[in-house]
Amino acid sequence: MPFWRVVVSTGASGCCLKELRFITPATQKLKLPRGASLCEAADIRHVRRHGRVVRGRCLRIQVVQDSKNAQSRLAVVTSRHVGLAVERNLARRQVREIFRAVRGDFSEAWMFVVTVQTAATRASFAELREEFLEHCCTLRVILDES
Repeated sequence: MPFWRVVVSTGASGCCLKELRFITPATQKLKLPRGASLCEAADIRHVRRHGRVVRGRCLRIQVVQDSKNAQSRLAVVTSRHVGLAVERNLARRQVREIFRAVRGDFSEAWMFVVTVQTAATRASFAELREEFLEHCCTLRVILDES
């Protein structure tokens, strides 16, 4: 169902801009399916202990093959050192959206634990996506498209 939403953003001069946007189902972001979240503490602990690790400027990705499920699952970790709650939540949402978009490209079912670094709050969505895909290719969980 379409609806109107007030969007608040910061302009180039630092002033607050408010605009009214008409949101339709086509412009709404798709949600990560409920089964795609890695929620169990034991599973997260298993990935942290036994998983392969790649660390970059914005993201640290730990991954291990998931034998219990047919689909890949994700846990996003952000500490308070990353920034304010708004910044941490934005980084989490961006990582979840990147994962949702590429979830079908994984070679098998994997369990991911992505730890967001402080630099992620200053990075654009495109930079985070590029780093995530680069790390996935390094870990060989996704086929390199080049």
